[in-house]
Amino acid sequence: EDFSYHILLDPGLDHDLVCIPTMIIQPYVENAIKHGLMHKSGSKVLTLTFTKIEDRMVRIEIRDNGVGRIRSREINQHRREHHRSFAMKANRQRVDILRIEDPSINLSYKDLYDTVGNPCGTLVQITLPINPKPYESDSH
Repeated sequence: EDFSYHILLDPGLDHDLVCIPTMIIQPYVENAIKHGLMHKSGSKVLTLTFTKIEDRMVRIEIRDNGVGRIRSREINQHRREHHRSFAMKANRQRVDILRIEDPSINLSYKDLYDTVGNPCGTLVQITLPINPKPYESDSH
Protein backbone atom coordinates (compact mmCIF):
# COMPACT_ATOMS: atom_id res chain seq x y z
CA GLU A 1 0.00 0.00 0.00
CA ASP A 2 2.98 2.36 0.37
CA PHE A 3 4.43 1.60 -3.11
CA SER A 4 3.81 3.68 -6.22
CA TYR A 5 5.38 3.84 -9.63
CA HIS A 6 5.37 6.27 -12.51
CA ILE A 7 6.24 5.81 -16.18
CA LEU A 8 7.04 9.10 -17.90
CA LEU A 9 7.33 9.27 -21.68
CA ASP A 10 8.88 12.21 -23.50
CA PRO A 11 6.13 13.54 -25.82
CA GLY A 12 8.77 14.04 -28.54
CA LEU A 13 9.65 10.35 -28.48
CA ASP A 14 7.90 8.28 -31.15
CA HIS A 15 7.48 5.00 -29.26
CA ASP A 16 6.84 3.17 -32.56
CA LEU A 17 10.45 3.91 -33.57
CA VAL A 18 12.08 2.86 -30.31
CA CYS A 19 13.27 -0.71 -30.00
CA ILE A 20 14.58 -1.58 -26.55
CA PRO A 21 16.53 -4.83 -26.23
CA THR A 22 14.59 -7.53 -24.43
CA MET A 23 15.10 -7.69 -20.66
CA ILE A 24 17.45 -4.68 -20.58
CA ILE A 25 15.26 -2.71 -18.13
CA GLN A 26 13.67 -5.47 -16.01
CA PRO A 27 16.71 -6.42 -13.87
CA TYR A 28 17.19 -2.79 -12.79
CA VAL A 29 13.53 -2.36 -11.91
CA GLU A 30 13.62 -5.61 -9.94
CA ASN A 31 16.80 -4.53 -8.14
CA ALA A 32 15.27 -1.17 -7.24
CA ILE A 33 12.28 -2.89 -5.67
CA LYS A 34 14.07 -5.83 -4.05
CA HIS A 35 17.14 -4.05 -2.70
CA GLY A 36 16.28 -0.36 -2.50
CA LEU A 37 12.58 -0.03 -1.75
CA MET A 38 11.90 -3.23 0.18
CA HIS A 39 14.20 -2.12 3.01
CA LYS A 40 12.73 1.38 3.22
CA SER A 41 9.95 2.43 5.55
CA GLY A 42 7.36 4.96 4.44
CA SER A 43 6.53 5.97 0.89
CA LYS A 44 8.29 3.88 -1.77
CA VAL A 45 8.45 5.36 -5.26
CA LEU A 46 9.84 3.93 -8.50
CA THR A 47 9.97 6.12 -11.60
CA LEU A 48 10.84 5.08 -15.15
CA THR A 49 11.51 7.97 -17.53
CA PHE A 50 12.04 7.69 -21.28
CA THR A 51 13.60 10.82 -22.80
CA LYS A 52 14.60 11.58 -26.37
CA ILE A 53 18.16 12.86 -26.62
CA GLU A 54 19.07 14.63 -29.82
CA ASP A 55 17.42 12.87 -32.77
CA ARG A 56 18.78 9.38 -32.45
CA MET A 57 19.06 8.45 -28.77
CA VAL A 58 16.73 7.57 -25.91
CA ARG A 59 17.71 7.78 -22.24
CA ILE A 60 15.93 5.42 -19.88
CA GLU A 61 16.11 6.36 -16.21
CA ILE A 62 15.14 3.99 -13.42
CA ARG A 63 14.96 6.00 -10.20
CA ASP A 64 13.96 4.80 -6.75
CA ASN A 65 13.77 6.55 -3.39
CA GLY A 66 15.07 3.50 -1.53
CA VAL A 67 17.85 3.00 0.99
CA GLY A 68 20.64 3.29 -1.60
CA ARG A 69 23.20 0.79 -2.82
CA ILE A 70 25.60 1.11 0.14
CA ARG A 71 22.91 0.54 2.78
CA SER A 72 21.43 -2.29 0.73
CA ARG A 73 24.81 -4.02 0.64
CA GLU A 74 25.13 -3.64 4.41
CA ILE A 75 21.66 -5.11 4.96
CA ASN A 76 22.29 -8.02 2.59
CA GLN A 77 25.85 -8.70 3.77
CA HIS A 78 24.71 -11.36 6.24
CA ARG A 79 23.00 -13.34 3.45
CA ARG A 80 25.94 -14.12 1.23
CA GLU A 81 29.34 -12.64 1.86
CA HIS A 82 30.42 -12.29 -1.78
CA HIS A 83 27.18 -12.72 -3.72
CA ARG A 84 26.85 -10.59 -6.81
CA SER A 85 23.61 -10.57 -8.71
CA PHE A 86 23.74 -12.86 -11.74
CA ALA A 87 21.18 -10.71 -13.52
CA MET A 88 23.24 -7.54 -13.01
CA LYS A 89 26.42 -9.22 -14.23
CA ALA A 90 24.62 -10.75 -17.22
CA ASN A 91 22.99 -7.43 -18.08
CA ARG A 92 26.33 -5.58 -17.87
CA GLN A 93 27.84 -8.17 -20.25
CA ARG A 94 24.85 -7.78 -22.55
CA VAL A 95 25.29 -4.01 -22.68
CA ASP A 96 29.01 -4.52 -23.41
CA ILE A 97 28.12 -6.81 -26.34
CA LEU A 98 25.57 -4.31 -27.69
CA ARG A 99 28.21 -1.59 -27.31
CA ILE A 100 30.46 -3.45 -29.78
CA GLU A 101 27.85 -2.77 -32.46
CA ASP A 102 27.12 0.77 -31.27
CA PRO A 103 29.58 2.48 -28.89
CA SER A 104 27.02 5.20 -28.09
CA ILE A 105 25.15 2.75 -25.83
CA ASN A 106 25.78 3.59 -22.20
CA LEU A 107 24.87 2.33 -18.73
CA SER A 108 25.54 4.23 -15.51
CA TYR A 109 24.57 4.16 -11.83
CA LYS A 110 24.30 7.11 -9.48
CA ASP A 111 23.75 7.00 -5.75
CA LEU A 112 21.30 9.73 -4.68
CA TYR A 113 21.65 11.76 -1.48
CA ASP A 114 19.43 14.28 0.28
CA THR A 115 20.57 17.80 1.19
CA VAL A 116 22.34 16.62 4.35
CA GLY A 117 24.13 13.70 2.70
CA ASN A 118 21.86 10.80 3.63
CA PRO A 119 21.28 8.13 0.96
CA CYS A 120 17.86 8.56 -0.64
CA GLY A 121 17.82 6.22 -3.61
CA THR A 122 19.51 5.14 -6.80
CA LEU A 123 19.40 6.27 -10.40
CA VAL A 124 20.24 3.94 -13.27
CA GLN A 125 20.60 5.49 -16.72
CA ILE A 126 20.61 3.49 -19.93
CA THR A 127 21.23 5.32 -23.20
CA LEU A 128 20.32 3.54 -26.42
CA PRO A 129 20.02 4.53 -30.07
CA ILE A 130 16.53 4.96 -31.41
CA ASN A 131 16.47 1.89 -33.58
CA PRO A 132 13.50 1.14 -35.85
CA LYS A 133 14.40 -2.54 -36.11
CA PRO A 134 15.08 -5.14 -33.40
CA TYR A 135 18.59 -5.66 -32.11
CA GLU A 136 20.28 -8.62 -33.78
CA SER A 137 20.75 -10.47 -30.49
CA ASP A 138 17.00 -10.28 -29.83
CA SER A 139 15.84 -11.68 -33.17
CA HIS A 140 16.51 -15.33 -32.30
